[in-house]
Amino acid sequence: MHIPYRTVKKMETPVLIVGGGPVGLALAAELGWRNIPATLVEKGTEQVGPPKMFQVGVRTMEFCRHLGVAEDVFNWGFPADFPMDTVFVSGALQDWEIARVRMPSMGGSRSTVDSPERQRHCPQTWFDPILRKKAASYRHIRLQYDTEFEDLYQDDDGITAVVRGKNGGMQLIRCQYLIGADGYHSRVRDICGIQMRGIDPLDRSVNIQIDAPNLGRYHEVGNACRYTMVGSEGVWATFVTVDGHDRWRLTLYGANDIDVQSVEPDSAVRRVIGADAPYKIVSNNQWTRKKMVADSFSNDRIFLAGDACHAHPPNGGLGMNTGIVDSFNLGWKLEAVLKGWGGKTLLESYDRERRPVCYEATDASYHDYELLTRNAARPSITENSAAGAAARSALGRQLRTANANAWDLKGIQLGYTYKTSPVIQTEDRGGAGQSVADYIPSDDAGARAPHFWMDGAKQERSILDEFGRGFTLVDFSRSDAAEALEQAAGELRIPLKTIEVERSEGTSPYRHDFCLVRPDGQIAWSGDSIPLDSNRLLTKVSGA
Repeated sequence: MHIPYRTVKKMETPVLIVGGGPVGLALAAELGWRNIPATLVEKGTEQVGPPKMFQVGVRTMEFCRHLGVAEDVFNWGFPADFPMDTVFVSGALQDWEIARVRMPSMGGSRSTVDSPERQRHCPQTWFDPILRKKAASYRHIRLQYDTEFEDLYQDDDGITAVVRGKNGGMQLIRCQYLIGADGYHSRVRDICGIQMRGIDPLDRSVNIQIDAPNLGRYHEVGNACRYTMVGSEGVWATFVTVDGHDRWRLTLYGANDIDVQSVEPDSAVRRVIGADAPYKIVSNNQWTRKKMVADSFSNDRIFLAGDACHAHPPNGGLGMNTGIVDSFNLGWKLEAVLKGWGGKTLLESYDRERRPVCYEATDASYHDYELLTRNAARPSITENSAAGAAARSALGRQLRTANANAWDLKGIQLGYTYKTSPVIQTEDRGGAGQSVADYIPSDDAGARAPHFWMDGAKQERSILDEFGRGFTLVDFSRSDAAEALEQAAGELRIPLKTIEVERSEGTSPYRHDFCLVRPDGQIAWSGDSIPLDSNRLLTKVSGA
């Protein structure tokens, strides 16, 4: 591409983020919090279309707490007493409830035994603006909408990106690092020549968003977050509340067997809500389920995040939430390198840490998809007969058992580990990970540092609230041994603070006397005594 250098606008920024979805906005907000100047370019406007994601997972909520926006996610307007159950329905909503998976309402406890937060229902329509407002609150963060990324040129000293505004004007942006958070059809990834591998498509689908005032008056199943619709062909749709009031989204399953172009939205809606309930179609979008992971998440100074490097079936709510963790893994590493206390290996560890975790997450999403859809066809399921009743009873038991934890995969959200990372100090590089659904707190190096309340019964300040600004040494030893590590950190100019903690029932997951926790809340090293060569330990975990 020929660029008329004398006639285009030019600017410089340490970090350029391509893509203004939740993953790009989360990274912009994180860099803002870390006082790292950055520019985000997004080809669209600030307007958020029909929401692709609804569930803000527990780990994402912990990062929202870190950014100071958890209250905004909690209080966006969803009714506190609205039931969050999943109900399996045979026929229309007026027909048969065959199973129910109960979930606590949003008005329940803010925390769980494993975290100071818990997952929230906050669709992208509300979640993205919360992140955008936070990012924009930092004067050193520039959000540039109506600006399309076109090309990049990488050299030994940095990257020159070519972008174009909606008026056609070209701009050159010089940056030290570029992050492609530009979705599944990533232009950044294509330029880098990085391939995606997996299954595309799993199936083709349609999302139909409707407004249906007072829908609960027209059926007796009762309000629920999600209705899973079962016909003779098996699970054919989910019907999910958007706002806890009038807006709902209908999503089709198994559309490989039909021409999505020929789907009649009104017929699909009527099959769910019956003939009498009034409604209005708000949007109608076609899309493809897929399970894909990129061969690499980086190319020297270029990094991929979110759907640009891993695409999930929406089952389990892991897609966006896994991408948010990408952003927070990368944010502190960019800060460390740009401020001079992190080395090249630190940035190289991004791919080594995140790619295996994303393989696990996409596998879990696919497994959830299979549990929901396989072996669910029952020809007599909608018959008002003894055979129909028997089919509904048997399938209801199957679906309830198989999907009991499908929307609360704590093992994936909290139990991931980076123990094979080059910047984690551990002798344990193998072994099986945690289960998909169950989370077992651990203070092993590479794991997420377990939550406990620092203030006991008040339950206002978690140990997680102590992490973020540099490394944190959690010290249970009741000795002065930490001074050697603090001195080494000072010599290496690595930010480190020590938190001395008294052991209690809540601290039981911490088996070791010392845990060195990274800014993203993952454990870099744990042990019962400070290593004799503290400089070597800190050099390793900072990637120098």
